[in-house]
Amino acid sequence: MTSFSLEMVRKELDNIHDVSYKEYKCGNQSFAIVFIESIANTEIMSNFIIKPLLLYKEDFRSAENVINHIILLSSSSITDKLDNALTQVLNGNILIFFSSFSEVISCEVKGFDFRSIGNSETETVIKGPREGFVESLQINISSIRRRIKTPDLKIESFSVGKYSKTSVAMLYLEGSTPTELIDYIKGKLKKIDTQNFVFYSNTLEEKLKAKWTPFDTIGYTEKPDIAASKIAECKVIVIFDGTPFSISVPYFFMENFMATDDYTMNIFMGNIGRALRLAAFAMATLLPGFYLALVTHHFRLIPSIFLFKLAILRAGVPVPTVV
Repeated sequence: MTSFSLEMVRKELDNIHDVSYKEYKCGNQSFAIVFIESIANTEIMSNFIIKPLLLYKEDFRSAENVINHIILLSSSSITDKLDNALTQVLNGNILIFFSSFSEVISCEVKGFDFRSIGNSETETVIKGPREGFVESLQINISSIRRRIKTPDLKIESFSVGKYSKTSVAMLYLEGSTPTELIDYIKGKLKKIDTQNFVFYSNTLEEKLKAKWTPFDTIGYTEKPDIAASKIAECKVIVIFDGTPFSISVPYFFMENFMATDDYTMNIFMGNIGRALRLAAFAMATLLPGFYLALVTHHFRLIPSIFLFKLAILRAGVPVPTVV
């Protein structure tokens, strides 16, 4: 039983210029629709909702009958709460009110403009897929779904932000990903839901990052193939609507030495590349300290000829070796 009426929706959406209300009569029956012109696809709405309803010659009878036999959209449902109905309208859905029964039907007719799929600008590769995420959440989810075709891939949706109502999707492999990790991320998502506006993933990043450490504990990727690989590694991927980057949790220190091409290169060459990066990091970190220890405390270990030349070079420098 629906607990709200068309008048209540009008009152809540008052002073919003792009909200449209239209009423239609079909014999001795009538129905009214509510939608937002700027984000709804009017072509889908006309061809698959309004036209079938106007051509239907019998009584509508019930909301179940309209959904199952008249409306030509699979993404249709009954909405019985005012807050839920308002959220759906503001997300691009259409609400249908009928004179013959009290239930309200919501149909998805989103018509957002979004950027087409293109090459990833931050993670270029020599070999492998070049497509990147876009700002549409559904397209990003479909890009991962095309790579992981198993019912174990679970996709949970959330709406965060008291006013922004930003859509968020959490993807993981059921049975492989630790339940403690899944529950931990769910708890963080529920915490940021109390904030008024959440537009980007940085709000969740601040919640997920480990405190009192200079190292990253969450990763980022703009490529669907890498996100799918992270899911296969029993990690959790979080995608925010409106941003082309996804978050991967957890993120280990050794992943700093991995390149985008490591997922598509020969395993032998990939391991050599990681070993060289790790060796370069060790040299850059340890050699300066080793040099200071030699020239300031253990200079007797330096050959005499080299030590004299080093002393001559240092004679013209007015600052100590540490500087």
